Formats: sequence, structure tokens, C-alpha cells
Amino acid sequence: MNAIHRAILAFLREVNDPKLAPLVTLTDEQIIHRMFSNQRGSRGVRLTKFGLQVMQGYFETYEVKVPQDEVIKPSHLMFLDEHATLPYYCGDGRIVVFDDELGVKLRLVNGRLSVLASIESS
Repeated sequence: MNAIHRAILAFLREVNDPKLAPLVTLTDEQIIHRMFSNQRGSRGVRLTKFGLQVMQGYFETYEVKVPQDEVIKPSHLMFLDEHATLPYYCGDGRIVVFDDELGVKLRLVNGRLSVLASIESS
């Protein structure tokens, strides 16, 4: 479990929202497993659909549509894992981030992860 996971867990347990009552009765590991699709050490902030729904209820998001001709490859997800400092969701033809800087970069490249990864790698 990384610092982001711990901070989100602390927030969810402290927010005292009745909608979250079933969730906060789970163990920390169970919550993280339901909210994140990967939990690798200091990385692993990719959200599940459920995690996205929970996070959107409390935090500002930046959503960018992925062009239909853009194919999201594993290398693009690895890029996001390395560069995302806050949780993100990638699926359903969109990328949703909670990091404003990453959100702006994604908008500047019109949701093309291939372009952003290429620029950031240079």
C-alpha cells in the first residue's frame, strides 16, 4: 500500500458519509482491492470503475476523451503508472485524472497517450 492509498483510506473513513458505510466496514486491503486495478508498491493508482465512482463523489476530476483511432497499449498504461501522482481511470473511451497538471497535458494532446508518452520520453 502506498501513501496515496493510505490518504484515500483515511479520507474515506473520516468523511462519515452514510453512502460509504458498507465500504468502510471492509479491511483496508479489501477497500484498496475494490478501488484500484493495480496495487504495485509506490505506483498502482489506476482506478476501477467502482473506485472512479467513489472518488468522483469527493474530488475534482479532469476527463479527456480518447480519440477513436487511438489504441491504448500496455506501454501507455505503464507511462501513466510512472507519471500519475494521483489516481486515474482509463477506459470506456476516456481518461479521468485527479491531477490538474496531467489533465492539462492530456487535453493539449487531445487524449492521445501515445503522443504524450512520446513527448515526455524525449
